[in-house]
Amino acid sequence: MKIDFFARETHYVDHLLPIYKGLGDAAGSFFIPPSIFGYVRSKGIEPDVLKPRLSSNPMDVVPPGGTNPILVAGVADLQMIYLDGQRRKTVLMEHGPGITFPGNQSYAGNVGFRKKAFFTLAPNYLVFEKTSKAIPEMNQVIIGTPMLDRWAEKRMMKRILPEKPTVAIAFHWDGSGVAPEAGNAFRYYESILPFLAKQDSFKLIAHGHPRSMDQMGRVYGRLGIEVVRDFEEVMDRANLLINDCSSILYMFLVTGWPVIILNAPWFRRNVNFGLRFWEYTDVGDQVETVNELLPAITQTLSNLEGRNVERDFAIGDLFPYLGKSTEFTVRLLMEKFG
Repeated sequence: MKIDFFARETHYVDHLLPIYKGLGDAAGSFFIPPSIFGYVRSKGIEPDVLKPRLSSNPMDVVPPGGTNPILVAGVADLQMIYLDGQRRKTVLMEHGPGITFPGNQSYAGNVGFRKKAFFTLAPNYLVFEKTSKAIPEMNQVIIGTPMLDRWAEKRMMKRILPEKPTVAIAFHWDGSGVAPEAGNAFRYYESILPFLAKQDSFKLIAHGHPRSMDQMGRVYGRLGIEVVRDFEEVMDRANLLINDCSSILYMFLVTGWPVIILNAPWFRRNVNFGLRFWEYTDVGDQVETVNELLPAITQTLSNLEGRNVERDFAIGDLFPYLGKSTEFTVRLLMEKFG
């Protein structure tokens, strides 16, 4: 039996691809919407492009029915399959280290459709525990984060800062309807972007959550800031990542390079959601105001080893099996379905 894949957003593709490639002949079809065809093809595979059911909504795609099990990295993609009436076995691979907000009934909400998964692949114990509390009957396996495997050895190498370092800045999408902390800090720090772009001491590149990049990309374009949409390219190029609230803040740690955490005035200090708010915020300097950002960049680049202990602790907690996650997951899937 082959295993199919379905992803409608680029960051889901990134998480699924190592497993797809690792399965070899056991990999079935990789279904995507036409909007991300170029991105997926650039990753070295030929996907199955789905025709939108409604011409006004290019994301309204669903894979054809079949008997193969199918792997997804987003609960909304699982929902599309289920609402289409398909009852094939669907495996939900959670795609982040565990940032959650109040109102989420499980790791990232939508608990009703999460229950439809045949089983769930959890990246770490933090996510495993959150889902277990919401869905005690859920069959889960902790697998780590396969897309980070290729940095496992690189992060142990000595870091030598180039003469002109590359600094990446990235913002989350605006989820402020869920909680103030789920919104991004873009509008607060937007005013300093022109100043950062003109610095001679480093090169600024910009990244962001796929759901926000169209809007932010226009701002970056006007300022002449290079936009890098592929996060793996950011990890390969950047010597420092600046971020407000996103999984990439922690994923970037496996490169061995430092991070800076951006707080916004609407991020409340009297709440505790774990992880980003506020249990794992010692992995980098926290910036509270626009005027603090440039000094924080200078300080961080001048002391690359300053938070090594804290970063290593977070990596150990959030990314188990680093370097072996893909191998472990492929073996697990073959045992289940092979």
